[in-house]
Amino acid sequence: MTRMKLAGCLAAVAVLSACGSGTNTGPAVSSGCCVGLPQSGTLVVGTPAAPPTQALIPGDASAYSPPPLPVLTAVDLAAAGGRDEIAFTVQGDGAVGWSLRVVSEVVPYGGATIAPVAGESIVQVDLSGVTGPGEQPRQHVDPDLGRVVEVVELPAIDSIVQSFIGLRADAGAVEVDERAVDGGMQLVVSIGDR
Repeated sequence: MTRMKLAGCLAAVAVLSACGSGTNTGPAVSSGCCVGLPQSGTLVVGTPAAPPTQALIPGDASAYSPPPLPVLTAVDLAAAGGRDEIAFTVQGDGAVGWSLRVVSEVVPYGGATIAPVAGESIVQVDLSGVTGPGEQPRQHVDPDLGRVVEVVELPAIDSIVQSFIGLRADAGAVEVDERAVDGGMQLVVSIGDR
């Protein structure tokens, strides 16, 4: 019986190793769209608040008031050096988690319904620990871009802002960088040739 359990465990480990656990956060190479995805990280904006120095008492709301979250203030599209760039500008103080991945369909967090995103491939960008302007989805388009068809930015729900980047076929390599700007930071998603 013990050998059967051991064999079953080894088989399960082999299957999981072959298929991947779905938690890869570093650059990955895919055979189709978007070489370099999935990726994730943290964008530090301003000066993040220090944790409370005193013990919190359950039910005592006056003991600690969390600082305001950083705000996504702009999503800008531009052509730069033969690449298409999408810059997410965040202002305020705090740490903003981010992740990018290729998705086969748009499934908004919180069950919101949006119009389909144009493009042959879709990259989902999630920002967490952030608020965003507006209460309606926003469409960003730049006809001068060669790879990006559109970016659809959704309003914040539970401190999560999602954006979906619609790409033309065979969009190429995706790179992510940070850039300091006046009063904040930018998460820059750059899409170019492989």
